[in-house]
Amino acid sequence: MDKWTAQNGKMIINILVNSPIRSVFLGSVDASNESIDFTKMYNLFERTIERIGSENVVKIVTDNASENAKAGSMMMDAYPYIYWTPCVAHCINLVFGDIFKINPYASVVRALIICGPLTVVLHLVDEEKKPPMSYIYEAMDKSKETIEWGFPGVKKQYEKVFKIIDAR
Repeated sequence: MDKWTAQNGKMIINILVNSPIRSVFLGSVDASNESIDFTKMYNLFERTIERIGSENVVKIVTDNASENAKAGSMMMDAYPYIYWTPCVAHCINLVFGDIFKINPYASVVRALIICGPLTVVLHLVDEEKKPPMSYIYEAMDKSKETIEWGFPGVKKQYEKVFKIIDAR
C-alpha cells in the first residue's frame, strides 16, 4: 500500500499486489476527507486481504508511519501467517534524514562516504526487479562495511550513523 498526497492536496492510498511474476494495481482509496488512523488502515488491510483471499497473502508493505505499524501489528494478530513490514526505500529515506540531523553541515567528503553506499541500496530496492527481502540484509551489511572502510580506524565518524541504520 502506497500512501501519498497529490499536488491538489488529495491523499491517495494505492493498493498494489506483487508476485514473483509481476506487480498489479488493485485499486486506490481517496482518503482526503478523513483522518487515517490505525483502525482505518487496519480495515483497509482487512478488506484487501479478504478481497484477494487470505491464503494468497504473505505480507503487507507500507511506509512505517505509526498508524501503519499499529495496523500491521493488529493484522498480524488476526492473521498470524501474514506479515507486515515497512517499505525498505522509505526506511532508507528516513535514515538519510536522520543522518543529516546529526550534523547537517558535515563535509561533502564525509557525506559522500556515508551516503554513497546507502544510495546504492536505495537504488537496488527502488528498481523493484525482485523483492528486497531476499537481499536487503546483505546489501545493508555491505553498505556498512563500505562506510567503515571509508573511515579507517576512526569509528566515531560512523558509529552514530550505524545506530540510526540499525534503529530503522
